[in-house]
Amino acid sequence: MTSGDQLPFDALIAGFQEEPIYIARAKHRGSLCPGKYVPSKQLAFLPWGHQEHRKSEFEVLCGYNAMWIKCRSPYLPSNVYVAGKSEVGRESLYIGRAMINNELVVGKVHMLYQTCYLPNQGKEVERTVFEVLAVGNNDTSEYNWKKQCFMVDCKPLCP
Repeated sequence: MTSGDQLPFDALIAGFQEEPIYIARAKHRGSLCPGKYVPSKQLAFLPWGHQEHRKSEFEVLCGYNAMWIKCRSPYLPSNVYVAGKSEVGRESLYIGRAMINNELVVGKVHMLYQTCYLPNQGKEVERTVFEVLAVGNNDTSEYNWKKQCFMVDCKPLCP
């Protein structure tokens, strides 16, 4: 998607910050980074390098049968959804969410650090207590990243 595109009807709602927010991802400095999409701003926001980064070109996760599972570090459920890759080492990045000041915010999980990183008010906020997105039936074929009406495949984490 780009700023101004219509939100797909099957976009997954992931949290709430004065309005529903959705799961997004975009390229940033060599990584493919999960973050949030805020409809009223028509932008994606990514947590990276202690800052929140705005993106006008991004993908939005669409599909059904998702579930949020409380993460018990250092372990992830086998059906966790891989959403991106880090810029160094190409480690898997996952979709996580946590509370910030009574708002449910979505961002990235990097298990090397056992932390969920959330874009919020210009900063990258860290949480060690968080939920991670998992696929309800271990079948990711129901999930697609939508970018300008094209489907982009994502592969699940193998147990």
